[in-house]
Amino acid sequence: MIVLGVDPGIRNTGIAVVEFWPGEFKVVDFTTIKEHPSLPVDAAIGNILADIDRIITVYDVTDVAIEDMEIQPYRGYYPKGWADMNALVSAIEQQANIKGLRHVRQSSSILQLYKDEEINLILRAQGINKVNAHEMSSIKHALVYEANYRAGSKPC
Repeated sequence: MIVLGVDPGIRNTGIAVVEFWPGEFKVVDFTTIKEHPSLPVDAAIGNILADIDRIITVYDVTDVAIEDMEIQPYRGYYPKGWADMNALVSAIEQQANIKGLRHVRQSSSILQLYKDEEINLILRAQGINKVNAHEMSSIKHALVYEANYRAGSKPC
């Protein structure tokens, strides 16, 4: 199983490709897709989707784990940018559907199952010395997805 973990953001999207075998995993690739602040949102989303499409093809991804936006309204209003983020997450989901990939939206709160220190030890053993917060989140999403899948949870 090759899982693409996605920590979505209009300006910074964390991506990790993680390959799983029984009882072990290897982080194959990770990056943060950065879009310039002056770029219109629709163009940024298009660029992000193009990068994700390329990654799915290059690594023969089978599953996608996307961080769900858990934004609550404040006094009846959603924060600025919420609709853009929701559009990005929906577009990534649609891309997975079109490609016939299993996928799921995951709460960011479940990432607490994995401690950064534990993941960093494993990454260092794989020769990876530094990841940023977006990349760490995307790696954790892939790990949680695989653990849930192994436990019998069914993705879309």
